[in-house]
Amino acid sequence: MTHALLHAQIPVIGSDEIDWEQLTDDWCSGELWRERTGDTSFEVATYYGREEMLKSAAGRPREGGPLITLGTFVHLARLGGYKGIVTDEMELFDEVTHTQADGCDADGHFGKLANDDRPISASELASGHYPAPTFLIDGLILKDEVNLLYGDGGTGKTTLALQFAVGIASGQPVLGHKTTQMPVLLVLAEDGAGETKRRLEAICSQMHLELGRLPLQVWPRPGDSCVLADVADTGEARDGVFMAKLRTVMAEIGPCFVVLDALADFANLDEIKRQPVNTLFKRVLGSLCRQFGATLLMLGHPSKSAMSDGSQYSGSTAFNNAVRQRLTITTERDAPFDGKRVLRVAKANYAPLKEMDVFLVDGFFTTAQQVKASERHQIERNRVFDVTRDLLERGEQVVDANGNGLKPKDIAAILSEKHQVKLSPKQVREHLQGLRREARLGYQNADNSKRGVRAGYTLLTAA
Repeated sequence: MTHALLHAQIPVIGSDEIDWEQLTDDWCSGELWRERTGDTSFEVATYYGREEMLKSAAGRPREGGPLITLGTFVHLARLGGYKGIVTDEMELFDEVTHTQADGCDADGHFGKLANDDRPISASELASGHYPAPTFLIDGLILKDEVNLLYGDGGTGKTTLALQFAVGIASGQPVLGHKTTQMPVLLVLAEDGAGETKRRLEAICSQMHLELGRLPLQVWPRPGDSCVLADVADTGEARDGVFMAKLRTVMAEIGPCFVVLDALADFANLDEIKRQPVNTLFKRVLGSLCRQFGATLLMLGHPSKSAMSDGSQYSGSTAFNNAVRQRLTITTERDAPFDGKRVLRVAKANYAPLKEMDVFLVDGFFTTAQQVKASERHQIERNRVFDVTRDLLERGEQVVDANGNGLKPKDIAAILSEKHQVKLSPKQVREHLQGLRREARLGYQNADNSKRGVRAGYTLLTAA
């Protein structure tokens, strides 16, 4: 089986007439890479990704990159039209990982011998190729790592994750932050294809992109098991029913950005205990990053107590400590209108902590600099209309200032308490009058000659 796996390199490295035993030895020592590519800087401890492998094979400059993994070889084999025994990626992965017969480490990585679990000397560290951490989205999404995004239901965290995904798939900036382009896989346990399509089309429209042309795959799985691991309280983990399927697809794509929505659907574990949480992020999810050169973004819902104390994650503190990058998105009670959110880098090992106001307008997040005053004004007016309409439909009386009924100050209180929209009574009255001019609301004066006809706003048929 190992020989079949190494055969997958043929489209890149040369002839079909290969001594497989020698090839194994040469690959693990680095001799094969040096011979085939002329890259004398290759060392056993250096990892290269598929794109860098192809660059070197074509004689183009190499820039460093993610790991060469078993998934990479399967992908290269298919690109080259190879029809050998690489049809079941997981069978290959399991056999090679368990036997470690071809110089992979226990996670399936090439370039490091299976028994080479030892400290790195200062001289090896100085001469080796160990790239510094980089970001897929500058300062927000850490490349080749597991990232966390926490937000309560309705804050827009899925929309934000989809906007991250479109930015990465296209290479366009997101919220003013530079991105690095790569393929994207969205694994969605909560939303179906229809809702996801609607959201992605709204985002692409704002970014002037064609959804169908992006290197992006959507895997909607509401109602299906998405469990990647069952993790015991001791930290022992067994693959869940979805792990093999996900590995297969990631092997086909190659290095990519993967969104997993949401945390509770992807693992069975006690979130209060540190050891299982630590195992989930470092061994289970981290192994996907290492095996496939992937970057993961896991979405999660904070616990009620975490929302109260501001920590914004669930369960054990290991949810914060086991990752190098954690984001949160929250609403603000005193926000000027309900499209405002606060995006925070709540945990960052390789970039500054920061926060920024973002605005959700028509299914798309923008910055304070990008959102127009006219858009904020229209959002406020729509919320005043929604509240007034609901009151009138319940039979309440709404008046401008004097008389019996609910007044602008009452509507302002409802907007603040239930919709987190902060407007003064004067602003509410101006919006009510604007709604009259727009013919979305009517107003009738009191008629003392008719019993029960009081002054107040009315709903128009067109509204």
